[in-house]
Amino acid sequence: MGRAAGEASAFAKSAADRLGGADGDVIYFQIALILIHRGNPGLSAKEMDWARIQRGYFATRERYGVTEHQENLMAYMAWKFRDAAFAQKAI
Repeated sequence: MGRAAGEASAFAKSAADRLGGADGDVIYFQIALILIHRGNPGLSAKEMDWARIQRGYFATRERYGVTEHQENLMAYMAWKFRDAAFAQKAI
């Protein structure tokens, strides 16, 4: 591991905030996909901003479309955040 707790989520926030707006939310979503999907043992999903992940998902879907793989990862993240209602709405 070697990384301080919160470092990955702080990076995601910093990168997204630099861009700002919907572009920042898209970046935040993309980073979250990688961090949470890989099951990083040093990262708790609760460190990530679930509302921002959702905004980024919808912005990505609207602008570029999403793959079935991304939809499945989003459902997985909804499960990690214990948000069954979102999983039903998003997919």
